[in-house]
Amino acid sequence: MKQLKRTPYFLVSGIFLFLSCQTEEIPVTENRQKQTRQVTKVSFSTFKKQTGLVDFKTTFEIPKSSNGAISQRKNNGYTPADFIIDTKEITQTIAGEKTSYVFPITPVKGEIEDKRFYLVVYNKDGKWLEMIIQADYSVDKDGDPSQTVFKEIYASSARGLGCTIIYSWVLKCNGRGDCESGVCDKCSICLRGFADRICPPISKEDYLDGGFTKPGGNGGGGGGSSNPNPNPETNPNPDPEVIIELPLPLLPDPRNNDPCKELNEMMRNTNIKESYTGPNGLQSKVGESREYGFAFKRKTGYDSIQPIPPDYYRPNILNMDAFVGGTYYGANHIHSNPVNTEVYPMFPAPDLLVLFKFAALYDWDGLAPRSRNYALFVLTLTVPSGTYAIKIKSFLKIAAVMGDANKYIKLKRKIENRFKDAGKLNTDKLIKALLATMNEFDVGVGLYEAEADFSNWKELTLSNPNDILSEIKKTPCN
Repeated sequence: MKQLKRTPYFLVSGIFLFLSCQTEEIPVTENRQKQTRQVTKVSFSTFKKQTGLVDFKTTFEIPKSSNGAISQRKNNGYTPADFIIDTKEITQTIAGEKTSYVFPITPVKGEIEDKRFYLVVYNKDGKWLEMIIQADYSVDKDGDPSQTVFKEIYASSARGLGCTIIYSWVLKCNGRGDCESGVCDKCSICLRGFADRICPPISKEDYLDGGFTKPGGNGGGGGGSSNPNPNPETNPNPDPEVIIELPLPLLPDPRNNDPCKELNEMMRNTNIKESYTGPNGLQSKVGESREYGFAFKRKTGYDSIQPIPPDYYRPNILNMDAFVGGTYYGANHIHSNPVNTEVYPMFPAPDLLVLFKFAALYDWDGLAPRSRNYALFVLTLTVPSGTYAIKIKSFLKIAAVMGDANKYIKLKRKIENRFKDAGKLNTDKLIKALLATMNEFDVGVGLYEAEADFSNWKELTLSNPNDILSEIKKTPCN
């Protein structure tokens, strides 16, 4: 990708409200070198009404030619599948006679930790066209997110020599410097803006199927001039054809992604607690020769539980796969008595896979991936030595392992072999085996143990994460 021009621009007295501070369709106006730009957050229904794109899809596929090169989009009946489009956060930019809309989009296979993607719908000569912008996403040492190095990885039509100007933001809410006191409102002292220009290649030899070079080739994807400071000599038409403003690169609120908090909140629900401690609770079943358990369904107060029936073909094993999807967010269960069965009293790899399925198939009802609380999902195991839980600490990490068949098989075999070495009746060795393997494969899952009365939980870790023989550390959640 060729170099981009990146210059800071500064806020002036004409600014009224910023994107994250405004309600539906309150305009944001900035005056920069006498160029007026209005930025508005609009609803999906308003977008369709203003553009006439009433059949606009909520997924998007980048079409590819037979040799793998990016080609023009053909509207002749394929099913989009590459990206999920977030229709809750639509940014409209109007600059003169140029109108564009930006949608955050997420790869179907899951969000990429250091990348962000945006679908741009813009008007050219009375037609609505599309492009996809990729941004490098990072978080600095102070915890502030930003996105840079923009690339145009797809466009539905060649743009000639017109450039795209991208306005983006860096959010500084670290409690330092000018943001040390008061509330960081994302609207004034804690926000800094930048402008980037992406221009198509000059040589016609760089064009392929609408003006975009093959992936991996020189230039690539409609990038800017190799000169970091484009001028009329290197770009005969420096006037922008598309002007867009990207949403703020926000981080998920860490307070909403706290596994310990979610475990303690879960146990405040009477129905769930009785599924462990009641007359027919799991603690009374640990000597049985088959599994028992309950599925948890997300409602206000975690108030819905359902018994999980055994698998039709394996009557000693629960059919937990029947309770993934919808608003099921987790389950509890026992393993059959290890004294007279071949089952180990600790989480095997299939339990980690079930936890991943709860998260991957959960119905978020349109909630954007970066706003989701993956610490919600849970699977607990009650055995003679106590009750344990596994919780997601990084969805990107668990998805990278569980979504790769080869990695999952290697993880499964490693856990099974280490469990055999540990023996069925040594809980500490089994815990160490599980922790060491999850660390080795960087699964992004935490292991927790409940207090005897479920008044609190403790996170279990190894004092040396890379040493299966090291001591187990128990860190109370409160």
